[in-house]
Amino acid sequence: MKAVILSADNAPSVYLVPDLVASNLEHYCTDFDHWLHHSPQAAGYRRGKVVCYNEMDFVAYLNRRFPQTPSVLVERLDLSLEEIPQRLPQRWQGAPWFNF
Repeated sequence: MKAVILSADNAPSVYLVPDLVASNLEHYCTDFDHWLHHSPQAAGYRRGKVVCYNEMDFVAYLNRRFPQTPSVLVERLDLSLEEIPQRLPQRWQGAPWFNF
């Protein structure tokens, strides 16, 4: 499991996700977006042509794809998106980051 930083135009959070996801975060986020728009299982996220979700929904999606290695919240960061480059704690420096 590796740390990633996820946000949805809100304060970012650190999650532990499977190594494969962390190493290919953008790919899995793109897959999630496709799933949201096209899967019958994601119909509850759709409001007409708009899709409503946040990073916790992405983590739930990962946990359905990788039930043997569930992703977990490690820490909510008290930072704005603009503050991440300057104020990100040292222990999370270099972690992949995706903002939905």
